[in-house]
Amino acid sequence: MKEKDKCKHGFTDCTACSCSQDIVDLSSKNEDMVNRPSHYNYGDIECIDAIRAMLGEEGFVSYCKGNALKYTWRAGLKSNEAEDLKKAVWYTRMSNGDDPRE
Repeated sequence: MKEKDKCKHGFTDCTACSCSQDIVDLSSKNEDMVNRPSHYNYGDIECIDAIRAMLGEEGFVSYCKGNALKYTWRAGLKSNEAEDLKKAVWYTRMSNGDDPRE
């Protein structure tokens, strides 16, 4: 199995999530890893929308500000600096009520 091959939940070993799904080659997808990463779009609701519903608007704004700080802080330390900075901007926009997905 190639390292880039993962199940639909993002695991290289499907036993980690017990999904028994076929492994897919994620490198073949033309995926927007900032605005619509597929690993956050499983099921009927996008993860960010579930978080907003759970935290309420004030908690959600704080969550977004924290994530913006996190992505700015680690930019260039993990893998893709430009992507981290785009995610920081994404969360900053969300914290201001400007949903980048729309």
